[in-house]
Amino acid sequence: MIEEWHAPYLRFKGIYEVSRTGRVRNAKTLRVLKPMRTGAKKYKSGQRSKVRFSTKPRIDFDVADLVLTTFLGPRPEGMLALHKSPDTTDNSIDNLYWGTQKTNARDMALQGRGSLQKLKPQQVQDIITRRTNGESGVSLAKEYNISQQRVCDLYKGRTSLGETNET
Repeated sequence: MIEEWHAPYLRFKGIYEVSRTGRVRNAKTLRVLKPMRTGAKKYKSGQRSKVRFSTKPRIDFDVADLVLTTFLGPRPEGMLALHKSPDTTDNSIDNLYWGTQKTNARDMALQGRGSLQKLKPQQVQDIITRRTNGESGVSLAKEYNISQQRVCDLYKGRTSLGETNET
């Protein structure tokens, strides 16, 4: 099957093109841009793909945003580019949709991604106690599969037990 290429939007018409498979290329040289990975380094599922357009000034675009904007139209107000599968590097149109931050949080929790998994009260207490006793936030975050910021928030009392799970 031949890959079809489309201009992402008028500003870049004739300069860059996007395919349904989530690839971006230079329209003049036909060179496919290599996506940069951003976001959580430890977990592939936390990374996002971005491409840098060589315009003046240089502009970085989220590949998922480019694909959705190209094939479904402008981003609806308050919506984000979301992935249906846990693999956030799969930017094919079949794996993307516009959704809210709340939908994203729910999807991540259901897929076991991110730090939205609910911690049991005993786990929260263990994290606070161990952090108080000098254990590093990095090691605790890794052990409980949560972010270092989440460990810090628990330790400093910025997150209560009732707020450990977003719905």
